[in-house]
Amino acid sequence: MSGSREVLLMFGIKDTGTNLEIYRRGALFTRYVYTGFLKPFLGPVLTPDGESYTRADESNPEHPHQRSVYVGHGEVELEGHPMLDFWNEPNDSGIAEHVRFEELERERFTALNLWRSRDGVPYLDERRSYAFVDECGAAVIDHTITFTASYGKITLGPTKEAGPFAIRVSDSLRGDRGGKIENAEGLAGERECWGKVSPWCKYSGTLGGKQVSIKVIDDPSNPEWPTAWHVRDYGLFAANNFYFKGGCTVEAGQSISWRFKIIFS
Repeated sequence: MSGSREVLLMFGIKDTGTNLEIYRRGALFTRYVYTGFLKPFLGPVLTPDGESYTRADESNPEHPHQRSVYVGHGEVELEGHPMLDFWNEPNDSGIAEHVRFEELERERFTALNLWRSRDGVPYLDERRSYAFVDECGAAVIDHTITFTASYGKITLGPTKEAGPFAIRVSDSLRGDRGGKIENAEGLAGERECWGKVSPWCKYSGTLGGKQVSIKVIDDPSNPEWPTAWHVRDYGLFAANNFYFKGGCTVEAGQSISWRFKIIFS
């Protein structure tokens, strides 16, 4: 990192036994909820004033599976087994089960999750890592997701119900309620940005009377970079190449990874 840019590590993490509480400058910034739901998620993500960048309610009947910052995929097939949905949450959906924390430090953690069927058949291992940095007044999260085909060949289908990385933004930032979607090419709004490839995409608007934004940068090392964006005026903000560029196969014993930088400012 250039010496001209201020980078301060001012985060702390506390494990409560049901979630990790992540503190920024002594105030609660977000939680990583790893029990009580069908998929772990990060959220809500809070401004220094306590306003929420992301949809904070955990039982909303409208797209209830879209909880703050999350990971999912709607068409996951393990060779020799039926396709499962790990995005939506019908009664026969898959489950992303927390196994353990492989790393837990003051400003970063890595969680191992097992994606499995309701009756216990393991489909894949998923590791998600978060590293938190306070940079020039913004809270920055380096987020890495790795799927490992530990139990046989995996096919990830070409579905709209995917990210694998996604955010559900606060209702106050929704594009149909005054928020703004834009990308690196200068396009704006769902009509122009949905399905378009771009190195980054951003949601912005007003929270508590202050202008804020959530910017996601797609790392150049990611498969099929730059990603296509599945962004909706109702608040979904997902990096999804699968629907727009096609599915992929991960051979037994192999892995596929994605890295994103999330900037909350």
